[in-house]
Amino acid sequence: TKEYRKGIINVMDNLLPEYDHLIEIKKDERKIYIYRLFKKNNKKQLFTCVELPQKTFDQDKEAFKRFAELLGENLLIDSPLARKLLGI
Repeated sequence: TKEYRKGIINVMDNLLPEYDHLIEIKKDERKIYIYRLFKKNNKKQLFTCVELPQKTFDQDKEAFKRFAELLGENLLIDSPLARKLLGI
């Protein structure tokens, strides 16, 4: 249920250390690397790596919109603080 899922997420948030996200774009690879940057020790952990769309925004606006939505949702879902502030 929705309440059960929220309870599980709350438990996970209390167990995870605090971190921010660091985004690195590698032009030669056409990829975005997203890292978790832990506040306690400044260590960096790879969260995900995503290929940039092959077409430009002007060439395929819908594909760009889907890409941006997916990227944004992944960041929000991975962020304990964002989940807490947004009630996710």
